[in-house]
Amino acid sequence: MHITFTIAVIALFTLVYVFLMTDMRHRTAVAMLGAAATVFVAEVFYKNTEDFWSFIDFETLALLMGMMIIVGVLAHSGFFEYLGVKTLQLSKGDPKKFFFGMFFLTAFTSAFLDNVTTVLLMTPLILYVTAILEIDPMPFLLGEIMASNIGGTATLIGDPPNIMIGTGAGLSFMQFIKYETPISIFNVIMSAIFIYYIFKDRFALKYPENIQNKIKEFDPQKAIKDKYLMRVGLIILFFVIVLFFLSDVIGVSEAVIALLGGSLALFLIMDHETVEKVIMQVEWTTLLFFMALFIIVGYLNSTGALDMVARWMVKISGGNKIVLVMVILWGSAIISAFVDNIPFTATMIPVISALIARNPSLNTHHVLWWALSMGACLGGNGTVIGASANVVVSGIAKKNGIDINFRNYAKIGAPVTIFILLISSVYLYFLATL
Repeated sequence: MHITFTIAVIALFTLVYVFLMTDMRHRTAVAMLGAAATVFVAEVFYKNTEDFWSFIDFETLALLMGMMIIVGVLAHSGFFEYLGVKTLQLSKGDPKKFFFGMFFLTAFTSAFLDNVTTVLLMTPLILYVTAILEIDPMPFLLGEIMASNIGGTATLIGDPPNIMIGTGAGLSFMQFIKYETPISIFNVIMSAIFIYYIFKDRFALKYPENIQNKIKEFDPQKAIKDKYLMRVGLIILFFVIVLFFLSDVIGVSEAVIALLGGSLALFLIMDHETVEKVIMQVEWTTLLFFMALFIIVGYLNSTGALDMVARWMVKISGGNKIVLVMVILWGSAIISAFVDNIPFTATMIPVISALIARNPSLNTHHVLWWALSMGACLGGNGTVIGASANVVVSGIAKKNGIDINFRNYAKIGAPVTIFILLISSVYLYFLATL
């Protein structure tokens, strides 16, 4: 690979992220221009013949689109309003109870469903309830993002990097349960408390005396706009989730399952106009953002830059197991806060495998793999573009007039990420020394 091409790609990548961090332009516009410029430079100046379409993870885009359609059907039926009223009644209008309830529910769901599916289901519910309570939705939305990424670390199927690590390292579902689930549960509890104390002054109700009367006025049944659509959406969602669990057995990808579910949901809608409304509810700007980002990161990965970073991380440890574990954990977290953790994880797996092959004693209790998993998954909480769930939630929020930009997210995301990584560091230290 020509060195000047590598420098050009890194420069374009850096420029894109500068614009994303400063929020000077819409992030989808920035990402699309960055992707187009990268392709132009590659093909015109360096005669690079790589197929840039191959960099796009169409499976991820298809999974997102399919689930967005199903969620759109449920939203159109009034399901989230129904669920919101029920949740409101259970929490008795207490924002603190609602915050912790949603946080733990999101974390638990993310351990068994992909993060994007989880936040697509939870975000409309949060927006509906906070609107009724007349409170700032920001703490709830940021809490939801953090919970989804931390909860996803708990199991083999909770986050794509875990699936890749499990396959590449030959680790079982039960090994993830044994080593990652306990620390993930602890991290979820501690991060919920941490975020609550950051926002504790913003949980106060404007008119607490009116809340109980307001709750009594709401009838969950009246929130349902279309019972047929709700039944269709819920039945399809149930079967999609079941098929997700059986995807390895039946040999079908989650993307195909989600697309099948979304397509079937559209087919079963009786009214043509409703089909168009549901399709319009798909977050097309979010999908375009991902597509453009895949192209930029794909070119960056093709230059070998990520591979160089991975090998440098291993080299600076000097063969010391504790140092190596910390370098992998913190290095993966920092990189995953800015670069999609999927290509980075794919790059690190052969590096760590080769290292273990040379010196198996470095990987006591599979500690190097847990360091990579925690770093890649938890690091996504660092920035608003660090994980798919972050981008999806901020996209929905933007559509509803709530601006979760790079700066206001980083004020919360960065300290929470550092806090959780410190806890994980202590855990991995003891695991490495056992």
